[in-house]
Amino acid sequence: HRTGETTAANIKTDGDTQKKDDVGMENIPDPTYVNSATGKAEVHANVAGTAIRYTNVKLKGNDAKNYELYYQMPDATQTAVQADKIDLKGTIERRQIKTDDFKVYDKTTHGFVEATKTYDGNDEYSRSNVYLSTDKDGDTGIVNRDKTHITFALEGGKGHFLKDTNKNNTTKNVKEATHVSYTVKGEADSHTDTYGGYLLSDYYVLGADGVTKNDPGAGFDAIGKGKITPKQLTATVVKNHIEKTYDGWADQTDGNRNKTVGDPLVTLTGYVDSESPRTNTSTATYASPNVAWDDATKTEKEQNVTYNVSFDRGTGAESDNYILDGTKTGDDRYKLTLTQDGSGNNYTGTIKRRAVALTMGAVDKIYDGTAANKKSGITGV
Repeated sequence: HRTGETTAANIKTDGDTQKKDDVGMENIPDPTYVNSATGKAEVHANVAGTAIRYTNVKLKGNDAKNYELYYQMPDATQTAVQADKIDLKGTIERRQIKTDDFKVYDKTTHGFVEATKTYDGNDEYSRSNVYLSTDKDGDTGIVNRDKTHITFALEGGKGHFLKDTNKNNTTKNVKEATHVSYTVKGEADSHTDTYGGYLLSDYYVLGADGVTKNDPGAGFDAIGKGKITPKQLTATVVKNHIEKTYDGWADQTDGNRNKTVGDPLVTLTGYVDSESPRTNTSTATYASPNVAWDDATKTEKEQNVTYNVSFDRGTGAESDNYILDGTKTGDDRYKLTLTQDGSGNNYTGTIKRRAVALTMGAVDKIYDGTAANKKSGITGV
């Protein structure tokens, strides 16, 4: 409006110069939400009296004093701008908490904790001194201001490992576990900042009907990524020194090419108590298949022995639950080579010479004037 008038006016043209009046709008920064009664910034959802405030709403230019600034609502109502600001009705909507990507955090350090455990024969996930949360993602998740102040407690102190994102598809197996299901309940601490406290009422959890907005403090089901890691077995060599009779094989045998396998050579411990041990397929191999001979003492001497530790993993869902070597990857985790004991002494073995039996027959000859005999009489070896 031109000053003193009550009807909307266009920018006028100077009668002498024929130029439009020098008048325009100042730059208006992005608006902020405020409490219309107090004028203080408002960040919480659904608070009565919340307004969206525009500031620096004024004219500029040499002819600005000739005009008064009004704002017009959709119903054509015009209102004069007061104190260079406009307050309009504003609403901050509650923020959704999605339930498909919850993470675990340490209560003391607030650091991320991977949802994992070592295989123990059941599908439960349990960890003390932790809380759960979900990250901000677009218009969902816990905002940075509320991080560590609004958290989610694990109801019952445990969750359950899943094969997928269906909470009914639980699993205890390393090969299958990809997620963990939780029942959680939202909690807000008593801290405050410039904007007041931290409020669960700023958030909601969508109900199973896809419409109802539930209070996150009432408890709800959630899911997050998780995994089960294999349990490492302990291999113990039964004897630091072994023996056998020569049979042409480097493997430990009964001396007649029947290979010695499993528990007589190496014991495997660490299986979950409720499960039967897997079949032990470990073997032992001498450095040479031949007798190591000591010419000085005219006796067999020891040689180094390597233990090739292994077990039957089985097939299917349970085949990844146990390993022998956590430092390796892939199939190498399921086997182990042992050459020394805990004190650094080599494992050894002695291959004994094999006895050869001769079967002698009768030896005779017709007198020929010599002591020689060309008939050995040996009938078998």
